[in-house]
Amino acid sequence: MTTTQGHKPVEGYMQAVTTPEQGQAGLPLEELIWLLGHAAETNAVRLRVLQSLQRGLPAQQTKADIAASGPNDLKEALTNVIIMQSRLNEREATLLDGIKAARDQALLDSVPVDLENLRSAASGIVTAYHRLCQIASGPKA
Repeated sequence: MTTTQGHKPVEGYMQAVTTPEQGQAGLPLEELIWLLGHAAETNAVRLRVLQSLQRGLPAQQTKADIAASGPNDLKEALTNVIIMQSRLNEREATLLDGIKAARDQALLDSVPVDLENLRSAASGIVTAYHRLCQIASGPKA
């Protein structure tokens, strides 16, 4: 991906969605809801992939494997991440519902945002899109 390819949609997005908000950039609530929803979808996929990885690991380890891995056992670390991601997904769903309720009650129109964080998120989405395009157009087996 060239700089121009990634730069143009990100900068256009930044201009389209940010508004002045008390001397800072403001992100409309609808766009915040979309971004958080997108992140939640990505996290749900991440959780399913981690669960698949966990199922794919050997169930039994030899004593030598256990002694070599010590406290950094892959399965244990993976289990901990899966538990935490599951809890986080539930809490984020509750948060997203609360933000939607705030929107419906007209409590907020926009929220102040750090432009660099928003730009980074947008760049990540564009980079992911270009990765999908690159893989899709790659050599066929």
